[in-house]
Amino acid sequence: MSGILQQGYSLGYVIGAYVNLKVGDAPDSWKPAFWGAAAASIAVGFIRLGFPESRQFIEAKKSGNRGAHSAAFKKEIKKVLRLEWKMICTFTCCYVSANVCNNSRL
Repeated sequence: MSGILQQGYSLGYVIGAYVNLKVGDAPDSWKPAFWGAAAASIAVGFIRLGFPESRQFIEAKKSGNRGAHSAAFKKEIKKVLRLEWKMICTFTCCYVSANVCNNSRL
């Protein structure tokens, strides 16, 4: 399943490039691309409504373990933040610096 989702990214890029070629450089050319992408997103949402829920989701819903996984997840996140806060701060600063350098006009 993961491979299918990863290929969707490439396909979306190709479709986006094709749409960019078709709409051209007109000042309002972004509007058809925007509404086309919005329509596709809404259509996928409606298509998704037709698919059944996964077996794991149905079993978890029946057993009543609604918050068990989220509580374990929150506990694990707190543990990681306590242990790796220096690395997280360092990478955040590096990322912000890179964005500032790439997006600022000197």
